[in-house]
Amino acid sequence: MSRVVVLALALLLGQDKKDPPKSPLPKIAFAQPFLVVPGKTVKLTLRGLNLDQASEVKLSGSGTAVIKSKGKAEVPKEQDAAVYGDTKVDLELTLPADAGKVSVQVVNPAGTTAAYALEVAAAGEVVAEKEPNGGFAQAQPLEAGKGIQGAVSQANDVDCFRIDGKKGETWVFEVVAQQRGVPLDALLTLHDAGGRIVASTDDVSGSRDPRLQVAGACRASSSLR
Repeated sequence: MSRVVVLALALLLGQDKKDPPKSPLPKIAFAQPFLVVPGKTVKLTLRGLNLDQASEVKLSGSGTAVIKSKGKAEVPKEQDAAVYGDTKVDLELTLPADAGKVSVQVVNPAGTTAAYALEVAAAGEVVAEKEPNGGFAQAQPLEAGKGIQGAVSQANDVDCFRIDGKKGETWVFEVVAQQRGVPLDALLTLHDAGGRIVASTDDVSGSRDPRLQVAGACRASSSLR
């Protein structure tokens, strides 16, 4: 009799451990790109959960968001679909030239996502990454105060950028990815004109987004991986 009781309890415990049903509510994990320039039409992809059932995309301010396609999305290797999403919706986003803060929300039959804030940059503040730039000879020139918007398409991808610094200057380099929900584990390395490593940083302050501050910079190439 005791064996029967033990088996019954084990069965009940097994039933209790079943995963709860997945919520049909939509959720935005991150946007690609998350930084947009107003005054033009851009392609924007939202990744998350249950976005393949999207019926509408709402904007907090003026502008338009037109759904062009939606469906399943490949989950990054060794990443959790619940965190980074397994569905996506592709948009054609148009913002007026005077657009300020902008956030988006996706609507599906079950409900509406929380607002996801997009970064809005003024024209000229951000430049697009230009490939190929995988080596020092191909390093893309980078001005102080400018942001680079790019993508990492494969593991161990290396992108190089060249700066012209002067003695006494302080330069700060920062990768913005995980803080915006993007599953990227980046590494920043600064080399001098001769190719020697000046400084390097990986994860900082509990984040996978590296930040590098260097004083007394000289002409150098900054390698981003």
